[in-house]
Amino acid sequence: MALMIIEPMGELVGMDPVHRPARPFDPHEVWHKVVTAEERAIGWGGLYRFYDADRSLLYVGKTWDYLGRFTAHRHKSQWWYQARYVALSYYLRDCTGDVRLAEIATVSWARPAFNKNFTALSPKFAERLRPHVAPDPFEIES
Repeated sequence: MALMIIEPMGELVGMDPVHRPARPFDPHEVWHKVVTAEERAIGWGGLYRFYDADRSLLYVGKTWDYLGRFTAHRHKSQWWYQARYVALSYYLRDCTGDVRLAEIATVSWARPAFNKNFTALSPKFAERLRPHVAPDPFEIES
């Protein structure tokens, strides 16, 4: 029997992630403006993707602590001030393997400009991971 949760956004969520559409991002704003109050109420972490003004993928990461991770990026990541869009995908806390697989698949398939890990995977292996790649957040309806 699959775990089913009804969360604040009114969506019925099982083991599948909730992918949110890309939204404008201001790198000078504080982190809580990146994650909406509604999303913070969910309390999940997951996969995040940052894009530049041309919608080119800059960086893909995973976290269960957006505050801590985004604060670290703000202080250490050279791409942070190039970012103009962010997309978040939420996973259940006990789906750590799923979010990790989504991160590896998305990085190996999309080859973001600033990710260092998983970019050297063979195209054949990346193709096998394709079903786990996060959807294009600019094509998701809100």
